Amino acid sequence: REDPRDVLVVNDTLAAESLDELPRGSRVGTSSLRRRAQLLHRRADLEVVELRGNVPTRLRKVDEGQVHAAILAGAGLKRLEAEQRIDAWLDAPEWLPAAGQGVIAVEARTGDARMAELLTPLNHAPSAFAAEAERSLLAALDGGCQVPIGALLIGEGPEAVLYALVSDLHGKRMVRGSLAIGSQSASEAGRALATTMRADGATEILASLREVNAKIPSPQPE
Repeated sequence: REDPRDVLVVNDTLAAESLDELPRGSRVGTSSLRRRAQLLHRRADLEVVELRGNVPTRLRKVDEGQVHAAILAGAGLKRLEAEQRIDAWLDAPEWLPAAGQGVIAVEARTGDARMAELLTPLNHAPSAFAAEAERSLLAALDGGCQVPIGALLIGEGPEAVLYALVSDLHGKRMVRGSLAIGSQSASEAGRALATTMRADGATEILASLREVNAKIPSPQPE
């Protein structure tokens, strides 16, 4: 797994090297509801702007001043050899990435024993365990692209801790949780933390998000 954290990329005209140093009213680009929610929770005085396109396109929009800064996955910039563009790493668990962020997955046909045998040496057990724990939590929370959920397993072995958050779209209502893995399997830990967070208020946030999504009209055929 590559470094799973998000990063901040800032236009050169701003003398800012962290989220806290961005001037009030700065336009920060992201297409992620998870990033939007965490940003507004931390800096409600910033303007969040929809930012789409591949990584080079997003960097170009920062350079051109369409946005003052952007939040991206650090893994993507490192793999594109653009790590020099990173102005700040957004450290966990204060800022959480998407479940499985930074992990490379390989898919194979179910029942293809030969392919499974060939792929086995490529599997990195700690990365696989982390991805399963984070994705199990996501599934137990009925998460998807329309729900601001962050999750990250920090550490390895029984001492590893699974962190997560669920937020409304504006970062005003946010539930955080954490769970030491101990002797649990990855999927057991993910489900257990999701259950605790639901009891702490995540279920109400998720229900309100579903109501909002239900009111968004589906595209009509032309």
